Amino acid sequence: MESEEVSIDVAIKRGTLMLKVAPILVMFVMFIGVVVISDLFSPPRWLIVSSVILAFVGGWLVWSVLVTRWRIWSLRRVRNTHALMETAVAEMLVWPQGSWLERTEIRSAEQRRTLKALSVQLKPDVWQDDPDVPPATDIFWSRAERIGTVIIGLIIITLGTKLIFENVFDLWFLALLGIVVIAIGLDIRKLSDKRVQIRLDEHGITLADRACVPWSVITKDSVVVKGSGKRSYSALEFHHPDGREEVEIDQMDLPKKELRHRLRVYRFRSGHLQGNSL
Repeated sequence: MESEEVSIDVAIKRGTLMLKVAPILVMFVMFIGVVVISDLFSPPRWLIVSSVILAFVGGWLVWSVLVTRWRIWSLRRVRNTHALMETAVAEMLVWPQGSWLERTEIRSAEQRRTLKALSVQLKPDVWQDDPDVPPATDIFWSRAERIGTVIIGLIIITLGTKLIFENVFDLWFLALLGIVVIAIGLDIRKLSDKRVQIRLDEHGITLADRACVPWSVITKDSVVVKGSGKRSYSALEFHHPDGREEVEIDQMDLPKKELRHRLRVYRFRSGHLQGNSL
């Protein structure tokens, strides 16, 4: 029975559940187990440390086992497999091809044969236009998000000032208020910046602080997730003869999913298509 075709978004959502949520859930459960055991039996410190390390290993093993299953499921159902894998790498679901960490994927002999057979059947991605995408897309700082964070920051400062006058504070508390003040200042600066931060059209990509870079010289344009945990952020990244550009987009008014789509549409309209590679 032939597998039903699904979109890249559906495959990525499934991959997020299998390759991010499931490993984190396993680690969380194992951490809770360590806490409970420590509270009930007071084991030696070395055993607690070993259990914590084991929790991380357990999460990694879950990813190592599930990633191959997700690859096979997706390759059987997604048409544009190259764009799928580029998105999966950008979303940090899988490691880039050739990375030594990719070798930690656990595959049975049958799974290896299946992946090899699927790789032979892969076809070039289908590039196409989308009439719903306008001739040009101007991306700005998200005013709603900035106003919201400024309001929250002002509330924190107001409450903090009240505690200061009541002598309920220490140096750490003052440092925290200082960080909040700096964050508000940055948000206000972005609110006052009404320039187009990123402009996309069939000619290329234009950033607020540089002229248009034409599609003919742009390579490896993608929306990527960088860092990990609370330090992670999304960014538009592309290469050109003069170097590499990276612009954080988390606080802008176009979701990264739509940004990925429009990058492909405008590149299609330009006639400068990128090669397909896994």
